[in-house]
Amino acid sequence: MKRKSIILAVAGVLACSALSAQEKMSKHEVSAWGAGGLSTLNYSPEVGDSKKGGGGPFGIGYNYHLSTQWSIGSGVELSFYNAKTEIDNLSDAYAANDGQYDFEFRTVVSNYEEKQKATFLNIPLTVKYQTMGKYKFYASGGIKLGIPISSKYEIEKSTLKNTGYYPQWNIELTNQEFMGFGSFTRKDIKDDLDLKFSCMLTVEAGMKWNLQKSFSLYSGIFFDYGLNNITKYNGKHLVAYNTDNPEQFRMNGALLSEITSGINSVKLVDKVVPMVLGLKIQIAYRFH
Repeated sequence: MKRKSIILAVAGVLACSALSAQEKMSKHEVSAWGAGGLSTLNYSPEVGDSKKGGGGPFGIGYNYHLSTQWSIGSGVELSFYNAKTEIDNLSDAYAANDGQYDFEFRTVVSNYEEKQKATFLNIPLTVKYQTMGKYKFYASGGIKLGIPISSKYEIEKSTLKNTGYYPQWNIELTNQEFMGFGSFTRKDIKDDLDLKFSCMLTVEAGMKWNLQKSFSLYSGIFFDYGLNNITKYNGKHLVAYNTDNPEQFRMNGALLSEITSGINSVKLVDKVVPMVLGLKIQIAYRFH
């Protein structure tokens, strides 16, 4: 009987201790973060090369602690993406009309450099795990939903050789600049880049340090990768013949254009996804 009483007393003390610890656990955590590293629009063009750029996000967030080790969180962040297209030799040919006659517009594009910049408002939805102790390891994963806020492209430079082939007379015009045929240089062309919502997989891992009673510092690495194509295909050519003003042909940007191969047209860039790999610093405040 005495032993049973001792066991019950010990169990009661442990239960009270556990309950007290649970009551003292800070369930709420707000934070602010900044990150930097590789932050790009990831794609592989049919012709030419793509160059990845730098950038990163900054944002604020909220985590709700289910226990001392598990939590769920969300927030909002602005993320900046940069990329570049370089093309040395692209040939395209398609049917056009000069206002009177049908012909085949032919163009060769070289020394082409185009930058793309995009800003997304991302909403992360994540689950986080952290170890116990003074110095904690943490890991989190989930998804990010991205809303395009701003997206633009800039053609820094390009060299074009345009000709017009008229099959009814079997002639190819090469130097009639007033008709849009000849050698041209185009640079500093800027326009909007129409992008769609994004859905990204996100993972993160690092260390957590308790600075004071209520403040913590997180430092780690993270990786975001898009799960869907964010471009809106418009069926336009990189160099579009302008019937009304042939000398002022339109340059449509690499990510949304097509090229003709034989009798078929293909996208110059088939799929574009956001991708980020970088370092992240986060300051957090805990409260009950």
